[in-house]
Amino acid sequence: MSLARGSLFPDGRKIVVWEAMTGDEVGAGIKGQMLDSGNAPLGPEISLSSMTGGDQKYPDLHMDPTGRFAVAWIGGTEVYAQRFTADGTAIGTMPW
Repeated sequence: MSLARGSLFPDGRKIVVWEAMTGDEVGAGIKGQMLDSGNAPLGPEISLSSMTGGDQKYPDLHMDPTGRFAVAWIGGTEVYAQRFTADGTAIGTMPW
C-alpha cells in the first residue's frame, strides 16, 4: 500500500484509498476501504480502477459536507474518477 488518502464522514465513518501494487490483473491499481468510527472494516476492500488497463496511480479523494465523495487517479496519460454516495454506492459509470 502506498500513497494512501483518507477522509472522515459526518457520522464518524472513514474512507481510505491507496495505490496497490497488485491492484488488478494488468498492473498497479487503486483500492479503497470504508471503516466504522472504531476503524473496523465496513464491507470488503474494493477495487476502484478495475475498468481501466495498465498501471493506475496517484489516488486522490474529496468528500463534500453530505458525505458524497469522489476518487480520482491517473492511468497512463489519462485522469479517471468515480463518484460515490455516502453509503459507498457508485454514482454513474466510469470513466467521467
